[in-house]
Amino acid sequence: MKIKDYLKMPYRLTKQIARHKREMEHWRTMAYSLNQDPSKPHYNPNRATSASFEKCLEMADSLEHTIKDEEERLAEIKEDVMSNIIKLEDTDHRMLLQMRYLTFDSWQDISSTLCYSESYTYKIHGRALECLQDILKKG
Repeated sequence: MKIKDYLKMPYRLTKQIARHKREMEHWRTMAYSLNQDPSKPHYNPNRATSASFEKCLEMADSLEHTIKDEEERLAEIKEDVMSNIIKLEDTDHRMLLQMRYLTFDSWQDISSTLCYSESYTYKIHGRALECLQDILKKG
């Protein structure tokens, strides 16, 4: 696995969790918006006997369990990435990689925090990636 793919895993999983949360809210909204009159008898033998909102709630519950699993996985991945970033000797390298890949800060925010130009921040980033790659190869 390439170093940037390894570092981007928390970001991708965070986006996936957000997408699942939006989908879960959609299913919950659908469940509450479906109106069926339970007092009407069902005479059609081909018609489903369960209420239509039940399937929506089942989908939402399934997504909720998926989200919990993904959040646990995200915590593990972030812990692993952080444990490797901490091994870097240079403070700027550690700060830059933490800000970029764990808190998802923009390049502008990172360069202003580190008090460097954006182009120099990219150079530091490249050096930090090389150092982290060496640490991962050794470990």
